Amino acid sequence: MHKTDQILYQDSKKSAINKSRKEISQKIKSHYDFLKNALEDIKTTGSIASSSRFLVSKLLEKIDFSQTKSIVEFGAGLGSVTFPILQNMSPQAQFLSFEINNNFLESLAKIKDSRFKLINDSAANLCDYVENESVDVIVSSLPLKNIDDQIKEEIIKASLLGLKKGGLYIQYQYSLSDYSWLKKHFEEVELDFTALNIPPAFVYICKK
Repeated sequence: MHKTDQILYQDSKKSAINKSRKEISQKIKSHYDFLKNALEDIKTTGSIASSSRFLVSKLLEKIDFSQTKSIVEFGAGLGSVTFPILQNMSPQAQFLSFEINNNFLESLAKIKDSRFKLINDSAANLCDYVENESVDVIVSSLPLKNIDDQIKEEIIKASLLGLKKGGLYIQYQYSLSDYSWLKKHFEEVELDFTALNIPPAFVYICKK
């Protein structure tokens, strides 16, 4: 290898290594930030670890992004689901993301994308922000097991009002405690599972 080419190769290799280190460092910080917030308020986070890429893949694999114009997210956290949605959605689509944790809001507010709107409000108030039957997909990371039954009912009622006929409500949970409950509200509920998450998670794909 020519000396100049060798120097360029070494510089390129160093750059790739530095980039990888930076990405790893950012991931570690993200997980640390989530853990810190989870320990402070486990009732609203529902977990001590953010969603794995395997869980995120399960949550999004049923969405036809080419046909999806209106997406809503409940419980954005630090964006482990938010960013993949933004990466996959079409340029014309609109994305509303609900989050009530102030620390998470501060991080999410840094997202600069004209399709994205961050909302500091309860998911139960969805219909204050969307027209009835206007939403294609709702992706929820809400810890249903930790939410009071009345509020949980209000959230599902608002979701059903906001969703189009045939629209999807996609929810994950670490147990099957709300599986039967969701089946009472939606016409179809498909069940999926991934062990590659901390903890392992069930995924409900609910169709209006």
